[in-house]
Amino acid sequence: MIKEGKLFINISYVIYFIFFGIVCIGTFGFYMVTQPLSLVMGLVMFFLAIAGFIVIKNAKIRCSDKVFIIILIFMMLCMIIIQVFVAWILRMEPSNDRLVILRQALDMINRDSLHTAPRWNHYFLKYTNNQMFLILETGYLYLMNLLGFGKSYLMSLSGWNILCIDSAVILTVLLSKRIWNKRIAMMLAIFCFAFTPFYTYVPFFYTDTLVLPIVAAILYLYHILLQEDRLLSVKSLVITLILGILFATGYMIKATVIILFVALAIHIFYSKHFQKAIVYICIIIVVIAAGVGTANKMVTKMGIFDTADYNTQNFPVTHWIMMGLQGVGKYQESEKIFTTSFATKEEKMDANIEVIKERVKAYGFFGMLKHLAVKSVYTWSNGEYDMDYYLEMNQQEGTWMHTFTDYNGKNHIYVHMYSNGIHICLLLSLFYSGICGFKRKDKGFNWFIKLGILGLFSFLLIWETRPRYLVQYLPLILLASMQGWLFISKKMENRRFGKFILSVMTGRRT
Repeated sequence: MIKEGKLFINISYVIYFIFFGIVCIGTFGFYMVTQPLSLVMGLVMFFLAIAGFIVIKNAKIRCSDKVFIIILIFMMLCMIIIQVFVAWILRMEPSNDRLVILRQALDMINRDSLHTAPRWNHYFLKYTNNQMFLILETGYLYLMNLLGFGKSYLMSLSGWNILCIDSAVILTVLLSKRIWNKRIAMMLAIFCFAFTPFYTYVPFFYTDTLVLPIVAAILYLYHILLQEDRLLSVKSLVITLILGILFATGYMIKATVIILFVALAIHIFYSKHFQKAIVYICIIIVVIAAGVGTANKMVTKMGIFDTADYNTQNFPVTHWIMMGLQGVGKYQESEKIFTTSFATKEEKMDANIEVIKERVKAYGFFGMLKHLAVKSVYTWSNGEYDMDYYLEMNQQEGTWMHTFTDYNGKNHIYVHMYSNGIHICLLLSLFYSGICGFKRKDKGFNWFIKLGILGLFSFLLIWETRPRYLVQYLPLILLASMQGWLFISKKMENRRFGKFILSVMTGRRT
């Protein structure tokens, strides 16, 4: 059993290593041809990050808890000021799915009704995953309306977005302090402060950012649970119950949060005694089932959605798998039209399965491998996480900042290079974190993080994909990158590069 366990851990690291090896090679190749300066900037940033780790690790300055908290608060206040400024300048009217949800929420408030309008009801039968988001957004906007902010609903939503993003950042930084130390946590805080999507995503409030604090809280609480030795202690039971509630809430907002539960279930069997693992997993499953079941019954009883046409409107899961097999796997209107053309959910599913079989057969074995490689590079190579596209498409009015953030903006090249430079730096650190884990045979919390990332990576190979789908897992991605930088900085510390950095610090030749 022990040998099988070690084999599984090693296999998971090898797959992780292969996945990010392909992504790094593909991303490097793409930017080498299309925008070599982004690649150069990414490599420069990577070595600057390594230098930063070496400097912070060897700095003589004492960092107390009080100093750490003061610096973190100051950085977060600066971050909030910039975010509010960006939210105002780049305020945007939603479009596509996001527009339907917002209009329906405003319509329900204006009609003082908890029932969807006939013109939009079909959308929520087709895409049931957005039902909970509609309910939450309606409740929030109703509260803002009561407080007198009804006319400023775009800024109100941006305010909620800032709360979600920044609470996730704080939890992730504090977790890195628990895992490593205050110095590493400060490096992560600096990286988050410089991370473009934490600003450009502020005007675009959707499920990707809404679940960010939930994901970060799950990571934080699970790390505490792993350090709890007693099985039925009040602390461990309370944490397990809260984890179940977080998973249930996250699942109802963004179903992919459940991937993290699968990673947790696998990891806890290797981290705890079998009996403890079973108890924790069963409690979480019961809470998830009870929470989701109760919420669904309440929604049905309240009659928010007219489900009479559910069988003719609802899309089967095969629709998104079919879409994932076309081109780079992103959303395509033609795929939606195709699935919609069939009368019932069963007919839709049968038609999707036929297309899936045809596409798999047409690809062949090596063609499928190429398709998955291209799809993974498309998903993981965009340092702006699609926001250059959304900001241009949905802008309320053109401003000087849009010339930098929009895909076709005349100054977009600067933001594009900077964002992709940081992202290339991030990808390299993720790649090295896989090497680190494999060499150390790490089955601790860092392995759990990689299992979560591996789960998301695998899911997006099968499902319809977009770069913005990575945003929800940024807490995991950022923590994994920290391990990568720690690993490579330790390797380089005693080499020429590290000695040069230390000589600059001390003013002595080494």
